[in-house]
Parts: sequence; C-alpha cells; structure tokens
Amino acid sequence: MQPLSDDYIKFIRYRQHFIEKTDEGILAYISNNSFIDGIIHRKMREELMNTFDKIYILDLHGNAKKKETAPDGSIDQNVFDIMQGVSINIFVKKKQNS
Repeated sequence: MQPLSDDYIKFIRYRQHFIEKTDEGILAYISNNSFIDGIIHRKMREELMNTFDKIYILDLHGNAKKKETAPDGSIDQNVFDIMQGVSINIFVKKKQNS
C-alpha cells in the first residue's frame, strides 16, 4: 500500500525499533497527521500503543483536502506551506523494573 510507505511512517518505525531494543526512550516528531485517523493506519496505531507507555499527540489540522474550519469558522490553515495536515507527536517508553 503506497500510503504506508510514506517516509514519516518509516522514520517513526525506525525509532520505535530502537526504543524497543533499549526498553526506554522518547520519540518526539512533527509529521503528517494522516496516521491519527487513517483507516489503513490501524495496525500502526495499535503497535504504537503496545510499545509506548504514554502517547501525546497535538493535531494541528491544516489538511487542505479535508477543508476543515477553525473554531471561529475561518479556513483552517496549515502552520507550514504544505497541503497535508500536521501533528506534533511525543511517544514515551519508561524502563520496566525487573
């Protein structure tokens, strides 16, 4: 599936792999926000939930194709000059005591 080969997904998985190996770490990443509610990203969301103890996602919206509106009714503009929506993502894995 083409959308799952997007580079931001590869980068998130790459760092997730190393955090799994060390059993602790933080991944903080600004990325495309399509994985938040994308149907084809279900397994990705599941794996992130299984790996990390805490997940913080700030959805900045801004997807030009969705034509979302801001709370005041104005056009929801992106913080960057791009068409895709953006999110700030922080994934935290705490070392488990043995």
